[in-house]
Amino acid sequence: VSERSPATFPFPSNREVPMPATAILETLNLYGYSVDAVVVNGAASVAGMGRPTFAMNLAARAFVNLAAPDVRVGPERFRGAAAHALAGIGHPERFFDSLTAMGLEVIPHAFPDHHGFGRCDMPAGTVLMTEKDAVKLPRDGGGAATRIWVVTLDFQLPTDFSDAVIDNLRLA
Repeated sequence: VSERSPATFPFPSNREVPMPATAILETLNLYGYSVDAVVVNGAASVAGMGRPTFAMNLAARAFVNLAAPDVRVGPERFRGAAAHALAGIGHPERFFDSLTAMGLEVIPHAFPDHHGFGRCDMPAGTVLMTEKDAVKLPRDGGGAATRIWVVTLDFQLPTDFSDAVIDNLRLA
């Protein structure tokens, strides 16, 4: 979450409302929640948060076939031919950039965040998707399950984040 890009915050009414990161912290305080630290996806810091801020990065772990989840491959499987990359997430360009950084040639298809994918969204050829998007597919992958590869991610947090959590637990 950053000042430039709004996030959604689930209010007690279960209604999600877009708001900048600082407004999320203010709202948490208003409802009596305490925030000891902020984890930001892909950014080193967010000005004005008033809390220790830690950058989290996502890294691809494996590519899993939607039709055969026991089949896991690395990025080398997709090198040498263009693959369609579909993303209905907040910042689809991060997903596309991460695939390109792995040496893959991708044809990006950006959809609105929380897009409900269906048969009409599936291009011909190999399809790479985020886990978040794949769970929204029909059971048969929109008729393309054997061509869809789900990119599984590892969340990488800095060591000082773990140290901060342990220190906070000791103080509790």
